[in-house]
Amino acid sequence: MKNKCVSCGGGELIYGVELLDTGKASRRTATLSLAKDPGATFFTEPSYSDVDVSVCAECGFLHFFAKNLKELIRAAGVRNSRLDGDVPQIVKTQLWLIV
Repeated sequence: MKNKCVSCGGGELIYGVELLDTGKASRRTATLSLAKDPGATFFTEPSYSDVDVSVCAECGFLHFFAKNLKELIRAAGVRNSRLDGDVPQIVKTQLWLIV
């Protein structure tokens, strides 16, 4: 995990924060999901990862980290090869959440 805020450069992050997925009858920590083959009807086998969250104590920016990154990278490789027919490429993305 990072120990500096990517937004303001602040050095104090609050760890151990949970991002909750609250439905009508449930309250659980949020989970990432990536379908290996989004066009498949059967045997879709999505990959999952819990999320580590930290908050900048100076600006409030939220940092998200996938706990099971290797599984998501593997699933993305399978997905890209099925969709594109090319050599799988992993693209780094940033998730911005405005609260």
